[in-house]
Amino acid sequence: MFVVENSLGTDFLDMSADGETTLSTLAGAAFIPLTLINDFDGADVTAFKIRGPNRVTPTNGDTTRFDVSMEGSGGFTEVVRHKYVISDVTGSSEDSQYHLLLKSAGILRNYLKINTDSNPKFYVNPDSQDIDFVYDSSTAANVFNIDGVENEVTVNGTTTGETFHIKGISDKVHLGIVGNSTQTSNMMTVHNSGGTLKYSMTQEGVINYAGTMGNGTQNPATDAPTDWVEIKIAGTTYYLPAYT
Repeated sequence: MFVVENSLGTDFLDMSADGETTLSTLAGAAFIPLTLINDFDGADVTAFKIRGPNRVTPTNGDTTRFDVSMEGSGGFTEVVRHKYVISDVTGSSEDSQYHLLLKSAGILRNYLKINTDSNPKFYVNPDSQDIDFVYDSSTAANVFNIDGVENEVTVNGTTTGETFHIKGISDKVHLGIVGNSTQTSNMMTVHNSGGTLKYSMTQEGVINYAGTMGNGTQNPATDAPTDWVEIKIAGTTYYLPAYT
């Protein structure tokens, strides 16, 4: 064991026989116990490095981590954990993961996960907690909002009772759809809850409507065709003549 004490006889540096090293400042002293500086004149230098674990047989899922603890009323408690995982230990083709865990209601929760395996993904809230995702701009709040309970996405606003809602900020187009230069498929489609196509719009702007069609028994006018399109305006049903 190797110990360095300060002028008051308090351990400042403690290197134990089992490899643990502790750096401490005086209680109540506003000092930084450790500062790492790399003065090498280079464009890409390392000032701090974590290595481990030193496994005899590396295994997929091996983990090393960097923890941050703070003192609460019940003593010191871990509040942040940076976890690093090697998900594939195969030489020259290793894959890894990064997890950011924060303490919430006394439990460490996974708020962020990034993995680089055969199906790479960037997960926000992988523990499926009640968390809203909010993006504010330099001039407005809630420019983009995902409600963690209502499963609603709102542009320029908060919960509206709609799955996707756009609220205008100024006099501009609120939703624009631009086709690909080689577009041949529909620009937009709408299906009912059963998955049946009810409405579509082609690249040329032609609207295909699959709603209720007339059968000739409720001809809205004597000179109307035997087919018509049924629509509702403000709750009132109307019939539009449909010609071919």
